[in-house]
Amino acid sequence: MNNINYFNKYPILWLSLILTIFLNFNNIFDISISYLFSSFLILFLFLFTLESIYKKLFEGYNAKIKYNLNKSNIILGIFLIFITNGYFIFSDILNYRIKLRTKEIPFLNKNYFDKMIRVGIKTEADIRLIIIYVFILITSMIYVLNNIYDIFLFEILYRVSFFSLINSVIPYSSIFSIMDVSRWVKSNKIFGPEKSRLSLVYPESGAMRIFLGSRRRYIFTLIFVSSFITLINFNLNIYDSYLVSSVLALILFSVYLINIEFDSIKKSVVK
Repeated sequence: MNNINYFNKYPILWLSLILTIFLNFNNIFDISISYLFSSFLILFLFLFTLESIYKKLFEGYNAKIKYNLNKSNIILGIFLIFITNGYFIFSDILNYRIKLRTKEIPFLNKNYFDKMIRVGIKTEADIRLIIIYVFILITSMIYVLNNIYDIFLFEILYRVSFFSLINSVIPYSSIFSIMDVSRWVKSNKIFGPEKSRLSLVYPESGAMRIFLGSRRRYIFTLIFVSSFITLINFNLNIYDSYLVSSVLALILFSVYLINIEFDSIKKSVVK
């Protein structure tokens, strides 16, 4: 795991291998080598195509999209596979590294506001939200094809897509930061000052950065994605899933705005 930079030379290749093992964890010793190889090849081509789509999509944002393996995510994936006996797959394929190549401009000219924007966490949140919503469309197509054609190709892609959507809206970094024991370590005589210098790296799904950059849109996305994957999991048709998820997200989001956002603005001392 310390040589993660070596694996990042061919991230899609290694990720395809990891996901192949995760997807077939329950019966990996009972299935044929040809099936495993076919699964690997399908995932590799899917991830390669997906990355190509996103690279083209964000050329206008002047953002470089690249997938890197994250050792904390891999450890979390292995942990979840074992404790759920292969049921829950941690797939972070939507957690692309986003490098914003546009220079930061301290003073903006209103006439060129559309072209000259300050780049930061909000821009990254926008890109990550687009990644999720494009992937919802891709998942929808795979879901329909999987219902029409009963072949393992679409079954594999659907499972990966389904769990990728789940993990895309779970802020794992925040959940694990709650368990940060750094303060306890600093005050512990056994561990001493050397251990207190250790920096903890948490699993990352990108959801927390969306929340920090666009809190309201993250909350709407969380409700919409959660509803959507729940409905398709119960084999509701794709049109009804979209409709019900949209209506439910709008209602709950409106309740959130009225009772939390707008109410806090009224009580604010800042005028």
